[in-house]
Amino acid sequence: MSTMRNLLPLITIMFLIAVSTLVIVNSEEQKVRIIFYIDTGLGDRIKISECEVEVLVGENVSCRVPYTSLEYRGNNTRIIFKGWYEDRVFITSNPILNVTAKDSPLIQEYTAMYQVQYLVELDTGYQVIREWRNRGSFIVYDILESWNAGEGVRKIFSKWVGDIQSDQADIYIQTLTKPLKAKAIWKTQYYVKIISDYPLSLESNWFNEEEVITIEPVDPVIYLDGGETKIELQRFVVNYLIEDYKHLEIDEKTIRIVVNSSMVIKAIWKKLHHIVLESDYIKPILFDGWVEEGSRLIFKEMENEVTWKNGTKIIFDRWVGGISISTPIIDIIVEKPLKARATWRVYYLVSVESEAPVKIENVGWVERGSHLIIDANPIEREVDKGVRMFFKEWTGSIVSSNPIIDIRNLDGPIIIKAVWIRKYLVEINAPEASKLERELWITENEGYDIIATKNIELDEFTRLVFDRWIGCSEAIDNLCTINMVKSHLSIRAEYYIEKNIKLLAISLNNKSIEEVEFKLRHEKGDVKQVYSNSQLWMRIGNWKIESAIWRGFDVISTEQLRIDVDSNNIVRIMVRIFEFSFKISDYFGFPVRDAKIIIKTEDGRVMYEGKTDENGLLKNVGPLPPVNLFAYVYYQDYELVREFDLKTSSPLYLTIPLSQTSLQIIILVSLVTGSLLVTAIIKVRKKRREMPIEIPLPPEPTPPVIRVDEYLEEVEIKKAPTVTLDDVIKKLEMSGEKIEDVFGDLAKELKKKKKKSTRGS
Repeated sequence: MSTMRNLLPLITIMFLIAVSTLVIVNSEEQKVRIIFYIDTGLGDRIKISECEVEVLVGENVSCRVPYTSLEYRGNNTRIIFKGWYEDRVFITSNPILNVTAKDSPLIQEYTAMYQVQYLVELDTGYQVIREWRNRGSFIVYDILESWNAGEGVRKIFSKWVGDIQSDQADIYIQTLTKPLKAKAIWKTQYYVKIISDYPLSLESNWFNEEEVITIEPVDPVIYLDGGETKIELQRFVVNYLIEDYKHLEIDEKTIRIVVNSSMVIKAIWKKLHHIVLESDYIKPILFDGWVEEGSRLIFKEMENEVTWKNGTKIIFDRWVGGISISTPIIDIIVEKPLKARATWRVYYLVSVESEAPVKIENVGWVERGSHLIIDANPIEREVDKGVRMFFKEWTGSIVSSNPIIDIRNLDGPIIIKAVWIRKYLVEINAPEASKLERELWITENEGYDIIATKNIELDEFTRLVFDRWIGCSEAIDNLCTINMVKSHLSIRAEYYIEKNIKLLAISLNNKSIEEVEFKLRHEKGDVKQVYSNSQLWMRIGNWKIESAIWRGFDVISTEQLRIDVDSNNIVRIMVRIFEFSFKISDYFGFPVRDAKIIIKTEDGRVMYEGKTDENGLLKNVGPLPPVNLFAYVYYQDYELVREFDLKTSSPLYLTIPLSQTSLQIIILVSLVTGSLLVTAIIKVRKKRREMPIEIPLPPEPTPPVIRVDEYLEEVEIKKAPTVTLDDVIKKLEMSGEKIEDVFGDLAKELKKKKKKSTRGS
């Protein structure tokens, strides 16, 4: 009996371990990695990273080559997709490869193979060959030794330049290992035909390409009529026989030509007469030159009239001398030498400038010697509504305070101006509350300053604010300066309305948030940068909310707001700031008390700390910014991290494996159950020692499958009853069981603890 009592605590402990152990079956299927490569044939393989996957055996995987062909324009090389290979074994020529993951090896590789091609470009002179050839191929091209390039043009093969260095026309390449570009060089000869009525230094012949030939007359000039007539070489005409070249006319007695085409060169000779044209004005000699006999002489470089900046002009009268023509243009057929002179009439400019009308008989261009009278009366006038003026003096070429000027014999230009003194009406448009004058009369060239009141309060929450002056000569802040008035003016003082506003930031839970910094821009350009709960004057109209920053986070929600005259004095702006709740329970559904929750951002910044209550709840966590957040849950030795968002107002349900309450219940139930089983065994053995009886163990409970969902609907969780050791002892005593029979030596310790607790109470 004592042996059984000594074994009883050990059996109890082993039973507790068996009951509290959860059977976890880890079933992990085999996975393999599938990698796809590209082999361009130009170097190492390239991994197709977007196709690399790790899958289960038997799963299907697909990969498409990024391109079926690719041309490297910088080096005339391209690659063409050939097909998919596994260990150099061809699979398919389809750009899309579908494979099934095999059970081995653990890394399975597939390669997209490409064919390298090089561009071959050959310029033979008479043909351009341009084609793509596979690397390593054999190439043969047959090239002509010579060919006729056109009339009077011969081509003879010289050599190859470029990637081919050879003086042989035909091309043989055993193995193509790189792009090929070459050009055939030909020697060219041209036939030059020379035609002239008079002997030249060179005759017709064949010349090499780029050869320079020199041609000149033997007797270039012959003089007649005392040197007033001469015969000379006029020009050379070069006619190229190739259409790509333009014909040339060279006005030189000696020419040097580079032979780059077959051509015909003709020398043109002419007879010239000496022509001289003179003038009394402009310049003494208008024309002095040689004109070919029989040609038409047209001289129209001289205008019918000429005006100078000093107010004088001349009008053409006629030509005298060798010809008599009344027009400045000469149009004749030259048959002999000619000398003629142009004559003119003189006019002076009479210019009278006046803001008010004046009397004058002749104005503008007046012929020399004319008689003029200029009268500025009356000297005082009402010019227009809002404009008054009076005569002061004449200025310019004549200075006089007399309004009448009498000139008997005009002998020079007259440019004068009547000076008038004016006064102008200035009309001021402004709100009545500004108390500005409506009309001002200002003397010409006199300055005047007008000051507008900046702020005009209409009531406690509304005021007029000065904006700007319109129509002023200068406007600095609320000061309008009028300078050099030249006309009837209308100026306007513009005001706008402001409201005294208290600006509040409201979270999505309809709570006022402090420390939110707003940047607001009015539709007229005004910018304000204020914090929430600020009292400020705001201009009516549309305000754009450019930013809303709270503790370094962008919480902007509404893009704009509008302030009207009748707007409320408190303006609320919704910002993206939230509050949230958490509920934590264990796998058995019991709430977890005193679980510590820390809310952090991605960069580790702590936004909130708290502990759950007796119902496992942590309410009104916030305020929180609209970013990815992480909930760190700490309970005893257990730690849980969960990323969450703020798309729902429901609490976030989190589950930990085992709470303190569940642990106490498991221990007590295990103790009671184990003790009852041991007692039953002892009683049975007392009654039937002759026959051992096998006591069946209760089946192990299947571990409950708990589904954790970030967006579970909020449900009420009942609090589990608390069971103490005293409750178990009391239950055993009421059933008639002896504590010593159930707990053995452990009963003595329990009684001692009970007595101590009784004395303490």
